[in-house]
Amino acid sequence: LKKKKTAPAVVRKVTVKKSPKLGRPGYKVTKQFNPENKQRSLLFQLDFPEIEANVRPRHRIMSSFEQRIEPADRKYQYIVFAALPYETIAFKIPNLELEKERDNGGYFWHWNPDIKQYCVQIMFKPGAKLPSHDLTFQPRTNMPRMAVPPPPPPGTLPSVPPPPPPQAFGQ
Repeated sequence: LKKKKTAPAVVRKVTVKKSPKLGRPGYKVTKQFNPENKQRSLLFQLDFPEIEANVRPRHRIMSSFEQRIEPADRKYQYIVFAALPYETIAFKIPNLELEKERDNGGYFWHWNPDIKQYCVQIMFKPGAKLPSHDLTFQPRTNMPRMAVPPPPPPGTLPSVPPPPPPQAFGQ
């Protein structure tokens, strides 16, 4: 048997920059509504005044099931922003279908290196309704239960201190 000689695999080494994090970038979020076509949108403006040279901020839409910070909730998704040396931040947004086409003005992002501001606008599909907030209490399973004293037996009144005596004004 003849053995074929194979070239050794090319090993690429990736260097990871270890730079201290500066904290969260400044941000402004604007909710918008177009009454003509009943389309909702969100505009994110993030300021990175001390961003490293030749670094552009990045963003991505993340499912609630991909993240590990909060319990997964199918009503929401996240938009995540990252730029060195700042902390990565995310915003929780409704899990509605988004306009993906940049040409129609449905999805827009722009990095302005002069003022170091990153703008992202996401548009929800026309007619998409925001989910109503569920105000019912749903306990989390990993929370410890508090001890609650048992109710008094039927027919007995709990001891309540008497009310204070009435006082007249001006005394």
